[in-house]
Amino acid sequence: MSEVKRLSGSGLGSVDPTPVGESPAGSNQRLSGDNNKAKDTATTDKGRFSRKKTVIALACVSVVIVVLAVVLPVYFLVIKKKSNRGSSSSGGGSGSTDTGDTLPVPQPDGATTGGDGSTVYVEGGSSFIYHNKFGGYWSYDPARPFANEARAQSWTPALNETWRWGQDTIKGVNLGGWLVTEPFIVPALYQKYSGVTFENGTYQIVDEWKLTEQMRADGSIGDLEKHYATFYNGWNHSGLNTGPLGVNWLNGVMGVANAQRSLDYIRIITEFISQPEYAPVVPYFGIVNEPRIMSGNHVLYPEAVQAFYLEAYKQIRSITGIGEGKGPMISIHDGFLAFTEWNTFLTGADRLSLDTHPYFAFDGPNDAPLETFIPRPCSRWAGAINTTQSTFGVITAGEWSVAVNDCGLFVNGVNQQLRYTGAGGCDPWNNWENWDQATKDGLKRFALSTMDALQNWFFWTWKIGPSATENAVRAPFWSYKLGLENGWLPADPREADGTCIRLGEPPNIFSGTFQPWQTGGAGAGEILPAATATLTWPPTSLNPTYPVAQYLPTYTPTGTRTTLPVPSITANGVSPGDGWYNDQDQAPLMVPIASCSYPDAYGGALLPQPTVPWCGNTEQSEAGDDDGEYKEEEEVEMELEDEDVLVKLPTTQDEERQTVRELFLSSSMGRSDARKNLQLLNFLVQKSTVYATIIGQRIEEQRVARAKQSQRAKKSGNVVNGTANPKKRKGGEDNGILNVDKSEVEAMAANKKARVNEGDVSSGKVTLDTVEHEEGEEYQAQSPLITGATLRDYQLAGVQWLSTLHANGLNGILGDEMGLVGHAGTPLQHC
Repeated sequence: MSEVKRLSGSGLGSVDPTPVGESPAGSNQRLSGDNNKAKDTATTDKGRFSRKKTVIALACVSVVIVVLAVVLPVYFLVIKKKSNRGSSSSGGGSGSTDTGDTLPVPQPDGATTGGDGSTVYVEGGSSFIYHNKFGGYWSYDPARPFANEARAQSWTPALNETWRWGQDTIKGVNLGGWLVTEPFIVPALYQKYSGVTFENGTYQIVDEWKLTEQMRADGSIGDLEKHYATFYNGWNHSGLNTGPLGVNWLNGVMGVANAQRSLDYIRIITEFISQPEYAPVVPYFGIVNEPRIMSGNHVLYPEAVQAFYLEAYKQIRSITGIGEGKGPMISIHDGFLAFTEWNTFLTGADRLSLDTHPYFAFDGPNDAPLETFIPRPCSRWAGAINTTQSTFGVITAGEWSVAVNDCGLFVNGVNQQLRYTGAGGCDPWNNWENWDQATKDGLKRFALSTMDALQNWFFWTWKIGPSATENAVRAPFWSYKLGLENGWLPADPREADGTCIRLGEPPNIFSGTFQPWQTGGAGAGEILPAATATLTWPPTSLNPTYPVAQYLPTYTPTGTRTTLPVPSITANGVSPGDGWYNDQDQAPLMVPIASCSYPDAYGGALLPQPTVPWCGNTEQSEAGDDDGEYKEEEEVEMELEDEDVLVKLPTTQDEERQTVRELFLSSSMGRSDARKNLQLLNFLVQKSTVYATIIGQRIEEQRVARAKQSQRAKKSGNVVNGTANPKKRKGGEDNGILNVDKSEVEAMAANKKARVNEGDVSSGKVTLDTVEHEEGEEYQAQSPLITGATLRDYQLAGVQWLSTLHANGLNGILGDEMGLVGHAGTPLQHC
């Protein structure tokens, strides 16, 4: 899930700030940092700056999370999204009301800060009352726009104060579904297109990529801008993000090239957030969101992802320098591997944090009683969290929720099957209005045990939008706002402290003190050579499908350096920076090589592994046999005995490829769909070539066998049908070009009758041994498992073809234009 994380803000509700029982961290009594309400001290919709520059760049990466806590002046001066709306209202415990998109102005009384109950004036002459019952305060001084003096709560460091890892803990909430729309968070945007389906009835608009394509096509793209401006109203400390893995990142033919682009974007962002004007509000930088490694299900190879992490780490620290106060904490996602897989990863690295997203909701049916879930976070997670803090360093749960099952509108995706199998289905869980007090209490206890076990966390997510058909939230497990308003989530997360001990699940105790190198102290950056010896960049292999990563296309470092824009500052003598922190970092960006042809960056996962180095690859062959085009196979010739016939199997030669491309792109379909169809065609072409090559090889083997049989017959005086001494290929070389006698081709195409004793067939004596057919051909005999009918010779040939595919690890479907499919109901197929 894509994330916008808040590292600070005001508290929730009015509670006694006195710390309660001991947390699993043992000595941690200075509790954090993050409040759980999106409307508070300084909120933003992040409009122009975020959307037009940063998010566009990040969307290209598709895997970068920018945990960007934005201070008031950045929003006020960078994002000039204006609105005349304004209101004054009271709120629970955190700061603010819905003020639309208005910006603050110099306060009439000259105030530059204020606490609970203070009035904040904004553009248009309106104002609102700031609410914060936890001792936090807002800050806005037009003369000092980068003062960074706002404080979320009395026990939380102000933005311009140092975060003390191990003493200050993160209690946060994500602003999900805002800059990247997820269907279950903003279902109405997707329900609008419920009628746009494929022929089989499945939905076409299933993610933001397809959503934006459709909205542009029908002219409603402006609705997305309205969503950006209104989904989270008010002011807040928030961040930017991109979606989950959606391109061929370390996977597919473009896997390495896309990862190179990712590194460029990480570099550009690092340069911006390391500037002294912005560094205090961006202390934590998550570089990759949920790469799907997963033990036993390696969508991505662990070694490839770890090599990327190392390369990104080196790049970031080469910009920021080593040691506390030099750039942000770097966060890497665990890829859904066990924590123990990371405990010794890059030991000695300077301020490297592990991000994990623990959920019980997707474990299976999860139809057990609610009360059985309450102790699970303590028993399953708390001990492992503490061990990892002692060995690896800082670990945060970047996502979690109170979902005990996968119920909820679009939680698994648009109209995807649910795992939950409990009585009554999901309606009792989705219709939260009908929950009794026992259910709410149980969910709250589950939330408290999760908070205590994880220690540093961000809840996913603050808000769920209503269903378009019911005008009500139908994924209630995932909304902190809804849980806060209705009592199943706490106003003050410190209420969770000591829950695991009270449940009788005392975990391994973490002392609260990290090793110096883990937080930028002595030894930081001193990574042992053995820890990186096997991690090469670019990686030598991506996975079994792409074992030779050196053959994959890459980019070249010749691009113009790009920076993120900075705001215009009117205060005298105040510099907003230039977007680039380290002037020594002047390397060009990675761009495509002009002379090379690349596959679509977003569809290359369907293409096969190249068999020679691609143009632009660092491992390009010295012979120079790569011309920059991707060739699946060369054409195959078949020379017939009496006359030459050229059989051109599908190829991707330049002129044919260009013709097909033009036909697709000039069709009535959209260019995006055409491009995807072209990718599928290329894939089919490659597979067809493989099939034809194997079949051709089989034909060649049979031809050679018959030729030998003919030679033996001549020597014995018995001449059989067929020709002796097969004709040589052109040039006399074995270059893969097949030579087949015309009579042999005709013989193979003709229907023949198998010389099989009918009595043997009827008595079931025929085995899988081969039986001789007319013209000397041999097929597998009918399997005794097939009863009630005798397969004809051409049917046996088809079965043998399927068997050949199986033996070569291929898939295939055998159909018959004469009615086999119609009579049998479905074609014979091997998958």
